[in-house]
Amino acid sequence: MSAPLVNASLLPAFGTPAGELVRAGLLLVASGLVLLIAEIWHRRANPPVEWTRKLVHLGVGALAAPLPWWIASPWTVLAIAVLAVGPILWARRRGLLPSLFGVERASHGEIYFPVGVVLLFLVGRREPVFFLISLFTLVVCDSLAALVGRAYGRHPYLLTSDRRSLEGSAAFLISAFVGIHLALLLLTDIERGACVRIALQVALLVTSLEAIGARGSDNLTVPLATFYLLVTLTPGPVDGVAPTPAVWPPHVHGLDVVEVFQ
Repeated sequence: MSAPLVNASLLPAFGTPAGELVRAGLLLVASGLVLLIAEIWHRRANPPVEWTRKLVHLGVGALAAPLPWWIASPWTVLAIAVLAVGPILWARRRGLLPSLFGVERASHGEIYFPVGVVLLFLVGRREPVFFLISLFTLVVCDSLAALVGRAYGRHPYLLTSDRRSLEGSAAFLISAFVGIHLALLLLTDIERGACVRIALQVALLVTSLEAIGARGSDNLTVPLATFYLLVTLTPGPVDGVAPTPAVWPPHVHGLDVVEVFQ
């Protein structure tokens, strides 16, 4: 279990029912504020909806980054996701939140995103560096790809129902490689040459997944694939970040699901 991020004197003790409840409440309120800011920006300045969507994407992603240090139980993260997705689905049916849903393309990214974060926390909470890297590809790289593609995309291509551009995919690839490489180099004891090789392989593969992700499904596949590739490609045990036999890969092989939530 990761250490608490906030001093116990400020909040109820980490891992206690009161601590989980208070932290979950704070995350929900903060996520609501992100949505509120995006909606106010949309109504007052009328920016492209893709910009307000990515503001929410980045803001909520930033809130998810400290989850391994902030929340102890996967059940708490699951509850946060359910409580967040419910109102979003209701708003979508009612035609509300144009800052989030006012796009012409069909997308369910707002649903895939919390599902992806919950599953990533489930498998990666005891590997915080890999968790952060995987979240980085989802939050930062995906946002850069969308914004660069919209602003500078001159060479579009279509692999599924969603249009992509070479410029956007290049932005994803470059940002993923740089972010993964620097994180492995600075936060782990992996040898420098291996950091470059792992970062390049992961960046190439997840860029391909992002390119074929339809209707926002890349919000689910990109972080999970990133985490899996990091675990698979890491050469031997790595102090502080390597998977332990109690966590990975036994979950993949279908052991008792209750153990995953402990």
